[in-house]
Amino acid sequence: MTHAEQTQTPCDVVGQWLEAPVRQRIVELAIAGAHHGMRTQACTILRALPSLVTDRETREWLHAALLIALDDTCAARAYLADAAATMRDDGAALDVLTRWLEAMDARQTVSCGNASSSPSPTFLS
Repeated sequence: MTHAEQTQTPCDVVGQWLEAPVRQRIVELAIAGAHHGMRTQACTILRALPSLVTDRETREWLHAALLIALDDTCAARAYLADAAATMRDDGAALDVLTRWLEAMDARQTVSCGNASSSPSPTFLS
């Protein structure tokens, strides 16, 4: 084993067994899956992000996006606040994710409000 092979991180090695388009598709499927009730699979892919996305900044934004898609708005909000403070200034990505997070919050507020004010379902016998 060469010195270069010994010093490789899992992120460096991942490109050797999965090509970039395949890794991208896996992350896309995690976000789609989170929206369609596949929480376990999306959470598994979230944990695998360091092996799937080699660019640190991109990985951080995708992590926040997956948290939002998984409806973990508290963790997403904290993650975005930390990312905004520590990462390079990428106002566009931060703005998009913040707006998505606000939309998720608004949706939850509306659905909770509708649930409490709607009449009880009527069952026909």
